[in-house]
Amino acid sequence: MFLYNLTLSRPSGIQCAIYGNFSAPKAQEVVVSRGRILELIRPGDNGRLQIILSTDVFGCIRSLATFRLTGAQRDYIIVGSDSGRIVILDYNKDKNQFVKVHQETFGRSGCRRIVPGQYVAADPKGRACIIGAAEKQKFVYVLNRDSAANLTISSPLEAHKSHNIVFSMCALDCGFDNPIFAAIELDYSDADQVSSICSIGRCQAPYLHLWCVPDGIFQQNEQSQQVVLATSREQQSL
Repeated sequence: MFLYNLTLSRPSGIQCAIYGNFSAPKAQEVVVSRGRILELIRPGDNGRLQIILSTDVFGCIRSLATFRLTGAQRDYIIVGSDSGRIVILDYNKDKNQFVKVHQETFGRSGCRRIVPGQYVAADPKGRACIIGAAEKQKFVYVLNRDSAANLTISSPLEAHKSHNIVFSMCALDCGFDNPIFAAIELDYSDADQVSSICSIGRCQAPYLHLWCVPDGIFQQNEQSQQVVLATSREQQSL
């Protein structure tokens, strides 16, 4: 038997918020997450925010991101949660609900430090997205469309780096060049050689890593299937 706990009062604090055009090309809307609740909010004529849709995902929403395919008029939503999956949602205006477009499993369920879901970022041109954990693991997915103009998602490209704690992650606006993602990380590989946690912070400063999707959209290494590390392992202190 598996039990799921639901509180009588719904969560009210907002953890994540994204802006986009989800229901119409020129609609100015915001999607927010309140713990396990996903809401679509739109400013009304009276200047107040109106909740258009509120749905329970029965899980913990850890991160949100939005992207738009080239030539499209509406945005998609990328959800990182404790399910061990990357989920892409589309808002259906007729049914007034979020429709699951894609769902790819990459790890175990739960808010684990090495299972991606804590950070999500999407290329500004809507060509790729990255989902990362608080430590080590990152996956890059190439986003495209088929002949019927339906959204497609590729197999994951690995961008792992062991002994690294991630503080933040984002996508860089590089035009139509290969997508590049940046992450601020701290290397703790020398932690066994220092005497305290405070010493780790003094001997190792956070640095910036740039992850670049290879050519050929984006051609992946058939042996390792890893994304190219653009900084060539050079630590850039912030």
